[in-house]
Amino acid sequence: MKLSEIPRLLNPTAWAVSAGLALVIGLLAWWLLIGGPAHDRRAAAVGRVETALSGARADSAAEAAAIQDQAHAAATESEALSRETADAILAAPGAGQRLDPGLNDTARRRLCERSAYMGRPECLQFADRPQP
Repeated sequence: MKLSEIPRLLNPTAWAVSAGLALVIGLLAWWLLIGGPAHDRRAAAVGRVETALSGARADSAAEAAAIQDQAHAAATESEALSRETADAILAAPGAGQRLDPGLNDTARRRLCERSAYMGRPECLQFADRPQP
């Protein structure tokens, strides 16, 4: 560099033009890399992912509700069948006859292990006694 070029480098107009050019180049680079098309693509991808996740959440919730409904229906049906069976056995001819005490105790204990019978008054007597 020559000494004669120094005043031209210190010229405020040259600095302003250089700063403006650097600013324009910086803004263009920012727009291309962060704020422009890449940002639009990223935003579109995020939107697609959020839409897919939202649909998946809704599908999972519906499936979970259906599974719970099926489990509840099966449990209700099982409980009803168990109670009907117990009522039929207790109402059958000969149900009031004396049985062998060991057979009677074992049969009642086994029935009372089922959740449908646990709360019945006839089953409370087995709650504290160990099995033979």
